[in-house]
Amino acid sequence: MYYYQYSAENKRLITISFEFESLKSLTTDEKDGLVDVPYNVSLSYVGLSHTDLTIAFAFEWHFYLVLYLIIGTLSIFIILVFLLYHRLVARGKSISFKLFSNLRLTIPPAVYGVGLACVPLTAINLWIAVLMIGHVLTYTTRLHGCDSSVADTDCPFSLFDFMKDDPNNVSIDYSILRSGRVGVAFIVVGAYLMVIGLAIMIPEMNRHGENYVSEAYDGNVWEFFTWKRSNVILVSIFWIFYNLILIQFSFSDIFGLYIWYMIGLVKALAIMLEFVMEHLIEDSLLMSAMEILGGLTEGLITFGADNFVDFLNAYFIELGIMMFERTYLGDFVSMVIKYIEQKLEKLMELKATLFSNQDDVMFDKELKERQGKLRK
Repeated sequence: MYYYQYSAENKRLITISFEFESLKSLTTDEKDGLVDVPYNVSLSYVGLSHTDLTIAFAFEWHFYLVLYLIIGTLSIFIILVFLLYHRLVARGKSISFKLFSNLRLTIPPAVYGVGLACVPLTAINLWIAVLMIGHVLTYTTRLHGCDSSVADTDCPFSLFDFMKDDPNNVSIDYSILRSGRVGVAFIVVGAYLMVIGLAIMIPEMNRHGENYVSEAYDGNVWEFFTWKRSNVILVSIFWIFYNLILIQFSFSDIFGLYIWYMIGLVKALAIMLEFVMEHLIEDSLLMSAMEILGGLTEGLITFGADNFVDFLNAYFIELGIMMFERTYLGDFVSMVIKYIEQKLEKLMELKATLFSNQDDVMFDKELKERQGKLRK
């Protein structure tokens, strides 16, 4: 029995564990109760250390609030030291860092845009919670009540619970039914938001705000904006499934056991996949939402650590990887990618020269020139 000694005379049990040793099969007489079964019982009381109590979340909420404030302050201090070091040893020209000017330029539009999107989204989520889940946080919104002896799995909460795939089905787990319907509702809402967001970010207008029909390089009419939105949706679906797989994998024992290696592996995969998506989408604005989702997932999977201390260690490792990536790795990866692109381009030109006729080679060059003009 593991306890928390919070005063000189009082203790609080935190964890109780049982260990069965030297097990053997019972005889027929022992199973029938004709013969006594001898056994030994040993009780052990163990006082937990401060680290173990922190892992077990045995302290009050204000302790963890102060702990998170200390961790946040320490993170800011580490970043400031890292920034100061590079400002002192940098050989380039001194660049003024206008923090507040940057914040005044970026924060108000972001808050305004997020606020406009949150108003209808909050209303939809409240509607789902009230009519499908039956409660909003700690407030109950059930249309139908059950006795306290009836479990939630056997109690219908709303009108949706009476809609069944088989009317003759009597035994129903309403929790599974509600979870499935809420999941479908979230998928529908997410798909609608994706379509609306792409219509906003990819408008069918030219630079002068007028509608126009795009043309291909050979003069044929084609649906450029429809194709571009469909391309982003396809890449987004792939990216969503990749992040879902990462989140599910973070709950496994393998991830918790090798969390340090997993964080490095996930970071390497993210760099490669973002490189691929940049070439598939070719738009930094459309890529920003996917990069944010990837960053949130990388932070979320650290919850797959075995305990709270491992989670804090994973946080500081992730912080160090982020500083190293943005300071050194980003430029290095860009150099490597440019080198690979140049070699691949020369390799494709060599292939076209060796295995294609002269007309095809000239057509490809003319096509590239026209594509470059369209991009401009």
